[in-house]
Order: sequence, then C-alpha cells, then structure tokens
Amino acid sequence: MRSVPNIFISNLAAGDLLLLLTCVPVDASCYFDEWVFGKLGCKLIPAIQLTSVGVSVVHSHSPQR
Repeated sequence: MRSVPNIFISNLAAGDLLLLLTCVPVDASCYFDEWVFGKLGCKLIPAIQLTSVGVSVVHSHSPQR
C-alpha cells in the first residue's frame, strides 16, 4: 500500500521514533554523574536530535489534502 498518506504517516512515525530513541536516554542521563555516551555520542546525538525534531516539525506543518 504505497499511497501518499501511508508514506507520510510512516515517515512521521519514523521521525517520532528517532526523537524518542535519542531524546529520552539523553534526558535520563542527566541523573548520572558523568556522560555515558562517549565521544561519538557527544558529537552524534545532538545532530540526530536536531534532525528528528526538524522532521517532526516539517511533517506536522505540511499541507494535508
């Protein structure tokens, strides 16, 4: 079922899942005394978070038919 609404909903769900997988662990890590994601996480996680927030915002404000 490759219709435009189905692709739109799947992209929105993927963006929201990416947001959940990157934001929740980082927010929960504030209760630890040190950064647990290493140097790669320090560089990669903010980029992933900004990208997933951008995807969610763009998809939520796109025109609907």
